[in-house]
Amino acid sequence: MSHITPSHMHYIITKHRIEKVKIVMLGHLYSGKSVLVTRFVKDEFFEEYDPTIEQVYEKQMQLNSQQSCLIHILDVSGDELFSSLQERWFCESHCVIISYYINELLCMESVIKPFLSLIHRIDENILIIVAGTKTNLRHDFPNYKHNLDFSVKFCQQNNICYIETSAKDKLM
Repeated sequence: MSHITPSHMHYIITKHRIEKVKIVMLGHLYSGKSVLVTRFVKDEFFEEYDPTIEQVYEKQMQLNSQQSCLIHILDVSGDELFSSLQERWFCESHCVIISYYINELLCMESVIKPFLSLIHRIDENILIIVAGTKTNLRHDFPNYKHNLDFSVKFCQQNNICYIETSAKDKLM
């Protein structure tokens, strides 16, 4: 896995004072992005689906005994209907997390690539993380292994971090 440190984020960190980190969470409908954010911020899990257009979450994180940071997460729809809003979402962000459901029949590349071109057009240095969601629903690893290998290779080739998560199982 690769790790990129965007120049503006590096500047904040090198000053030994991180006040606010802005994250945009996006992905297609049913990709698990909102439930993942809710688990992280509120430690709650909901089975029912509630479509999101734009929702802001904040969580104060203690980084060490002397320093804390406000995590500002903008949870947005990756739906084409809202593409006119997407550019505004990325402008001041330090990180974009693109979620996709790991058991999705769509190829991970076709889910992620449209977002990548838009993000890089706005800020080529922004940290991008691809989050494979709903790992608790993966029951047949031999059938899934090909998707995992492809996902990791795609992310390596595009200098993107890759993680797998389950909001239900608190795997983040």
